[in-house]
Amino acid sequence: MAMSPDRSATYEMLGRRVRVEYDSRTARGADILREELSRYPRAGDGVPDLTVRYRPVDVPGGGLVNPRNHVELKDGFVMRHRMATVRVRMDGPRLAAIDFHPTSANSALVTHVRRMLDMQFSSREERTGVMFHEMVLVPAAYWTSDLAVVHASAFSDRDGRVTLVGGTGGVGKTSLALELCMHHGFRFLADDIAFVDDGGHVWPNLAYPKIYAYNLEDNPSLAERLLAGRGAVDRLHWALHRRRGPQYVRRRIAPDVLYGSYDRDGGPLHRYVVLAREDRSDVSVTDLDASQAASMSTALMQAEYYPFHNHLHWHAFNRSVMGRTASLTLRRTVDRWEALLRGVLADARCNLVRIPLTMPHDRFKREMADLLARKD
Repeated sequence: MAMSPDRSATYEMLGRRVRVEYDSRTARGADILREELSRYPRAGDGVPDLTVRYRPVDVPGGGLVNPRNHVELKDGFVMRHRMATVRVRMDGPRLAAIDFHPTSANSALVTHVRRMLDMQFSSREERTGVMFHEMVLVPAAYWTSDLAVVHASAFSDRDGRVTLVGGTGGVGKTSLALELCMHHGFRFLADDIAFVDDGGHVWPNLAYPKIYAYNLEDNPSLAERLLAGRGAVDRLHWALHRRRGPQYVRRRIAPDVLYGSYDRDGGPLHRYVVLAREDRSDVSVTDLDASQAASMSTALMQAEYYPFHNHLHWHAFNRSVMGRTASLTLRRTVDRWEALLRGVLADARCNLVRIPLTMPHDRFKREMADLLARKD
């Protein structure tokens, strides 16, 4: 029987129709997830390409459990994470549905303690948006044959052209996105994972941006916006964790609240910039050819998304035990991404930017924003 409209919605994601079913009676956090996903365009009537169910996950018996946090089933597999359980359901080689739900604590005291220790000051149910994007939407893109997944921030300029800024965690992607979107007329498209199709279109990933304390240096107005409406305990948590170091505390905030607007449709890829920190005295900007840029991109994704990649390896192993073929392997996926990106990046401007390790934050934002905001 179909779910009522207030308990399900179909969105445009990954260039596909993704139906999300909520059940607030059995799954706490459904309203939080519904609010976060409301930033995506609604899709019209029709059969969805993928169904995502936010509900307690059923793990049937009889599967292969190798290792303990991976259960291989005839129609897919289950991933048991510390924060959530995710069930991938296959229809032959096609990804048909994903069920997911947070792993809840057994007591209110444990929930409170976890919340105080968490750098975001959030319970697991309050992190449903993070779980959806990191454990459901990004993995779903691996089965989407005309997409490549890129570890990069993404933003569009006034002409709708998209710039990707890639690099390892902490290299400065979010700080640069803040500078460009708040002061140079760019619009937010993705915080740290972007989706590029084989036609060069960059699709949005509207997971709420994660803002660390170091992103707020010398920016009191942004700090007040981030903490606006938060209670005394929340602010105390921020202050205490901030004293440990600015990398130990962060908050998530809706892109429209942070920036005033955002790009929910995506656009053509114009530029791909890879940032790298280096022991040097000045900024160096060099060109990359499409092959180099594609290789660097896939290397970054393999390193950054290793928890999910482990499950793909275990999926392949367990399918071999069953005498069956894996629906997806990491090697084939990376090869497909690299081939797709070589073609797409041939029509884009690609740069490697080497940044001094000791470069002051303000200087980094100013010089990089000037570089990327320049018309070319």
